[in-house]
Amino acid sequence: MAHDYSKIRDMLEAQESFPIDYIHKVIGRNTTAFLSSLDRLEAQIPAVRRQTVRPSASNVHLSVTFVLRAENAGEVIALLQATEKLDDLVIVL
Repeated sequence: MAHDYSKIRDMLEAQESFPIDYIHKVIGRNTTAFLSSLDRLEAQIPAVRRQTVRPSASNVHLSVTFVLRAENAGEVIALLQATEKLDDLVIVL
């Protein structure tokens, strides 16, 4: 389901001075599908870089931190929209 990011866009445009380093953290299931979808996200958004990947204590989930060097609010929104399509996504922080 696609979300309406207009309020986030408005807030970013009002409060941030671009370019910014946008920190983006997701947690997903520790599956091949999740890892493959992370690769697709990085291919889709070349300005994003995977900084850390940490397994949960039980190794069931992975915590992944990205940094996006965003030139404008639209690039942050594009990352949020791409994140919605990750396989086995549990939560976006």
